[in-house]
Amino acid sequence: MKTYTIEQQRKIARSVADPMRRELGWISNTTYEDLARRQCLHLTFKNDEPCGFLLHGPMSRKTTIYQLAISEPERWEYQATALVAELRKQAAAAGAASLALNVAADLAAVEFWPRVGARIVGTRIRSTRTNRLQLIMSIDLRTWPGYQAPRDQQPLSETQLGLLRFCGLERQFDHAYERAARAAMRTA
Repeated sequence: MKTYTIEQQRKIARSVADPMRRELGWISNTTYEDLARRQCLHLTFKNDEPCGFLLHGPMSRKTTIYQLAISEPERWEYQATALVAELRKQAAAAGAASLALNVAADLAAVEFWPRVGARIVGTRIRSTRTNRLQLIMSIDLRTWPGYQAPRDQQPLSETQLGLLRFCGLERQFDHAYERAARAAMRTA
């Protein structure tokens, strides 16, 4: 596997993204370089030619996908799925519970994301100028093979869950709520 310098990674990502600027928006060279330096830029190739990339934030409890771009329409789904699968594997091993992303509702990519496990958790208008609807999506990694729960993460007790339900906050803590519900179903 060939390694690339930060500058080369930026140029490759830019060469893929520029023809799709209307759909993707614009990202500065500094951002590409910074994410490449942090190992948050993944490139994909076909016959040694760049055909796509995935930009994401640093590994954390909720890792954010900033951009996924594939230049070959006929191989788009295959290449995109491979990039997302690799990120899922890395994020799960790092203890991330989910991947978060925002997708413009008018893009064809809206149909792709549910096929890799994303679910819509909300919507918003991106800007008042364009009135472009954006779907807020999440991919749960806790059920992904290789997920390593952080050591400091303790399951909530039934008392704590009851208090959350009483206050109407269980949706804000849905990961704990779902985990407890699954455990209760197994014991029933």
